[in-house]
Amino acid sequence: MKRLISFLFVVVNCTITLYSQKRAPQPIGISGDWTIQQDFSDEFDRNINKNKWSTNIDNWPAWSSDSRKVWIKNKRLQMSIDWEKHKKNGKQLYFKSGILTSKKKIKYGYFEVKMKGVPRFPGASPAFWLYSRVRNSGQNVKYIEIDCPELQSKQRDNDIISWNAVHINKNDVRMPIRQETGDGVGPSFDPSKKFHVYGCLWTKDKIEFYMDGKRIGRTVQNKFHKYAMNLIVSLGLREPYYFYDRNGIRQPVPTPKRPSKFPMISEVEYVRVWKKASKKNSNQEDLDSDTFDLYSDQNERLLILNFREVSDKNKASIIISDIQGKVIYNKESISNRNLEISTSNIKSGIYIVTIENGNKTYTRKVIVK
Repeated sequence: MKRLISFLFVVVNCTITLYSQKRAPQPIGISGDWTIQQDFSDEFDRNINKNKWSTNIDNWPAWSSDSRKVWIKNKRLQMSIDWEKHKKNGKQLYFKSGILTSKKKIKYGYFEVKMKGVPRFPGASPAFWLYSRVRNSGQNVKYIEIDCPELQSKQRDNDIISWNAVHINKNDVRMPIRQETGDGVGPSFDPSKKFHVYGCLWTKDKIEFYMDGKRIGRTVQNKFHKYAMNLIVSLGLREPYYFYDRNGIRQPVPTPKRPSKFPMISEVEYVRVWKKASKKNSNQEDLDSDTFDLYSDQNERLLILNFREVSDKNKASIIISDIQGKVIYNKESISNRNLEISTSNIKSGIYIVTIENGNKTYTRKVIVK
């Protein structure tokens, strides 16, 4: 059986290349061989996929999220923000807005959005970003975020686009690495006038920011941004409708009536996420036979993973995805040396197996009959 699987790997490589060239979109302005990740990508050509996205995330102290303010129209994701006086946890608030959050988390890849800003400035910011609340990291960090980017978020100039890599330590000290374009720095334009493509390359060594296919900024400081994160598209409230208190917490500014040009709507044409398929540039290595074995059982009903060694410090994980990037199996914190995965509920086809063991990542392609 091991011989059969090894032979099929060569065939699969050809199949995936043909599929990618024919159907799968590639990042704008980024070279290389990329595999689209369907669990984090959307062309918004139908109703919101509730298996993929959540619209009821609400943890903002100065306003509220509302799932009714997210919809799809004319093959575009639309989000609104409006004045709506209400109370949350006994606190008087004045605005509600839309948000779209991935249900799954992802670590590393290229993240791209085509979106347009809002007509009123200042007061609201369309954004494309990643975040995670880190638990038991051992790295003095409790929260991480990558903004790629935030539009119209700075009250001093409508054209400023913010690109940030942020982490908050265990003492709640916010430590951002900020970059901005607009206001005379780099490309300058009104983001509300037309759609632009914004992107972020996130690897274990660096974070790079892109606009319309051109790199406009980067940071090599990636010490804390090494944990899986949720992907978010949002339309958030901005100054002058909140202020920061002495603890750095946003607080609502009393707003007794609806301001002019509210409600506002932001639009997104697509969200696309890829992982690098090329081994040389993806921080992935060829299968090391001294590390583990991966093979099918005699009846071809089980995929069997046997580790030579599993470190208690760096427990292993395995992800199985189809050739479109949709995750169909995910198991983390594997501490046992042996793992059996039933293939009885997996449709026949080609699958990519990604295994992390310690600080190394391996990929292998298999066929389920």
